[in-house]
Amino acid sequence: MELPRNVLGKATINFEEENILIIKILPNASIDLDTAKAIVEAAEEIAGSSMHGNIVDIREMVFMSRDARQFFADQTKSNVIAIAILMKSIFHNALVNLYLDISRPGIPTKAFEKDIDAIDWLREKLIQNTQKHQ
Repeated sequence: MELPRNVLGKATINFEEENILIIKILPNASIDLDTAKAIVEAAEEIAGSSMHGNIVDIREMVFMSRDARQFFADQTKSNVIAIAILMKSIFHNALVNLYLDISRPGIPTKAFEKDIDAIDWLREKLIQNTQKHQ
């Protein structure tokens, strides 16, 4: 397993599960547009052209700018099947619901509190995608 790639000291990215890319926002990080762009660029380098799902762990995040949220929502990578967002608080729940309702991400996205639920959902999405393309 490859070591996680650190992005500007605000996030780590790596494959921890087969075909699931883990993007972990580091404790007390604030994500602005430049950081969001760096995260997407690093994720693209790590994943290459492989079909995969993303877990975005925001449980330790402090803030994400509106521009960063919209940048993430505007992503429509053909090899990203779905995105699971891990959250832990009422604040994060409100932030994720706002993101889903207003920004309307171009990739199927769902919020979870438990890692296993996020992984199971992404695995299901990956299986559905494989079946659809057979």
